[in-house]
Amino acid sequence: MVSARGLLGASTGGVLARCMRTARGRREPRLFQVCGRKPRGARMRAELTKNGVPLDAARFPFRFGGMENTNTPNHLRLARAAVVAASTAAIAVLLQAGCAAPKDAAAPAAASPASAAADPEFIQPDGPPANPFSPAVRVGNLIFVSGTLGTLPDGKLAPGGIQAETKQLLENIKGTLGAVGVGMERVARCTVYMADLAEWPAMNEIYRSYFTNGKYPARAAVQATLLFGARVEMECVAAAK
Repeated sequence: MVSARGLLGASTGGVLARCMRTARGRREPRLFQVCGRKPRGARMRAELTKNGVPLDAARFPFRFGGMENTNTPNHLRLARAAVVAASTAAIAVLLQAGCAAPKDAAAPAAASPASAAADPEFIQPDGPPANPFSPAVRVGNLIFVSGTLGTLPDGKLAPGGIQAETKQLLENIKGTLGAVGVGMERVARCTVYMADLAEWPAMNEIYRSYFTNGKYPARAAVQATLLFGARVEMECVAAAK
């Protein structure tokens, strides 16, 4: 950080050197330090003696910013004006920098809560799963339901074909969401995997009965080869309450 003394020195050094001449064309001793301090007594007396200048307090008033004596030469008045102007500018710069610092420092603290990522919540209604995936995972306000088959509690597919499997898998999804207090009306998107897309109309008959008032989730249907010879599999994304 630039100090006030550094700023004053950079701003007024040249001005003082040009202004400090007497009417007789001689240079006066450079007794004015840029920062406004008075030289030490021994140094001041040595400078005065060397240049043959009398110790006249009226001629050399060293009070910072205060050369009010009417006997003060014009060149010292000009020096005083230069020092006061530079010091005012330097103080303004320092004050501005000091006021801006707290705002800059506070910005990261304000942004931290917004940028913090939510920890995932692993939803496992029936305890630790046998396979390496959870039935659902909640992150923030979204619940991601894994691909679900129309299996019964014993792990076997519901008998009866596409409609029986569709009904059972939707019941399974409903149970998974219910474990965290969310209903089917909160489902926002589904992806349906079918062994045969020709069975799409039959699947839809069961599917539409789980959503009311025409509030159907966004959906995609894909033909695929499914595990255990299943006819249909479904994954969903729901909005948490």
